[in-house]
Amino acid sequence: MIRFSPFLLLCVTGLLAIFSSTLAKSPVLPLFAEHLGADAAGIGLLAPLGPLTGILGSIPAGLLADRYGRRLMLVIAAWIFATAPLLYLAADSLLLLGIARIYHGLATAIFMPVALALVTDLFRQGRGEKIGWFATATLAGRFVAPLSGGLLLANLALTPTAAFQTVYLVCFGGGLLSLLLALRIPETGQAVAKPPASSNKEMFTAFRRVMVTPGILPAALAEAAVLFMYGAFETFLPGHVLAAGLSAGEAGFFISIQILTLALTKPLMGKFSDRHGRNGQIFWGGLGGMLAMALLAASSSFWSLLGASIGIGLALAMVTAATTALIADLSRPEDRGAAMGLLSSIMDVGHAAGPLVAGLIALYYGLPAALLTAAAILGVGPPCSFAWRRDLNQPGPSNNLILDLPIQSGRKNERLAAFFLYGSRSPGGQSHADLAQACPHWRGSNERRGLSAARPGGTPGKPAMAEQGDQRLRRRSGLGSHRKNSSVQGG
Repeated sequence: MIRFSPFLLLCVTGLLAIFSSTLAKSPVLPLFAEHLGADAAGIGLLAPLGPLTGILGSIPAGLLADRYGRRLMLVIAAWIFATAPLLYLAADSLLLLGIARIYHGLATAIFMPVALALVTDLFRQGRGEKIGWFATATLAGRFVAPLSGGLLLANLALTPTAAFQTVYLVCFGGGLLSLLLALRIPETGQAVAKPPASSNKEMFTAFRRVMVTPGILPAALAEAAVLFMYGAFETFLPGHVLAAGLSAGEAGFFISIQILTLALTKPLMGKFSDRHGRNGQIFWGGLGGMLAMALLAASSSFWSLLGASIGIGLALAMVTAATTALIADLSRPEDRGAAMGLLSSIMDVGHAAGPLVAGLIALYYGLPAALLTAAAILGVGPPCSFAWRRDLNQPGPSNNLILDLPIQSGRKNERLAAFFLYGSRSPGGQSHADLAQACPHWRGSNERRGLSAARPGGTPGKPAMAEQGDQRLRRRSGLGSHRKNSSVQGG
């Protein structure tokens, strides 16, 4: 039997799962709802049910993956991907269709944060690039699904019922294949089931720990800002293009080019962030997206709209490739599912809010004003989130909190040393020698801050600040502040 790597299995599983879920809604969902008697308002109520499930379900899914393991949650998600199309086939009313949408949305809510957590578990080096390749696999499924659905509906246009049934049978096939592949993904985590009371308390503690870890929430908000922009773009680009005197086909071409740009450049942007740092890439990606969105609002020609679409795809790749990897860098391994769940939930909020806010503004001030509002939010979000960081040009590993090292106890001074160096609490208590070995850029950043890996004449690897006491070190480190001129000498 041919053996595939866990990462390759995950990528193909993601491609099939996202293909199946996207095919169920684009472009078939509004047409199927109309076939069942829905008006425009009813279609508008059905569309957000899937994303709403994602907003509510991503964080619990991540917490459960931390507790019971990645593989179990991926298999549960794949089971839902495989069985949800059967509910569409049985739906003969809008109520049953709505239930199918909620159930199907639960699959994506579970799968995406858990899959991202698994990718970050598998790779510490080159993490951003691997996240980019996984995203490209899911984008391929998202790109092919509408084309396939449109072809199926067009070829069976004379018998609408048969057309809808054929589409959902194809969805079932994609979901079933994803389930078979998910069953072959090995468990890579160290989840241990515990009594419910202990488990619930620890999951709440883990979520609170993720929320207060410096850098995680700003990174999630930066991704929400770029998804806000994307939601406004994909919703109102067709109307803007038609108002400029171009055709609906050209509008579809611009959207396809944007998705293709995102899919092709995201692995490259992930690799770039691995080598040159996450924060600066998020910063400049946000500013670049703002300029591309402003260009879109002011454009009326084919070439300027094409350039704006490419710029938006590139900005999406820059920001999203770096934010996911940064959150993985900042979180503990045992909290990574919760961190990815938080990211997925917040980005879904941004994606859903974009069309809503932009639609209200377009209603009163027109489409260009709506697009400019999305540009302004994107221009404010990532830059404000990361402008305060002093390590914008540090390579990716120096942004890592070195939380993948084994956790030890009773070495508070060394934990605080890592806190002082990296701007966040470390669970480890690792020695400076461990930090230097795990992070090739540790020595340079250490020297810039006036610290030495070993006390002169002392034991190699013993922190120079270890004998200064907790109180002095807390005063120096503060809450993640970095003082360039601070110097701690061994006593």
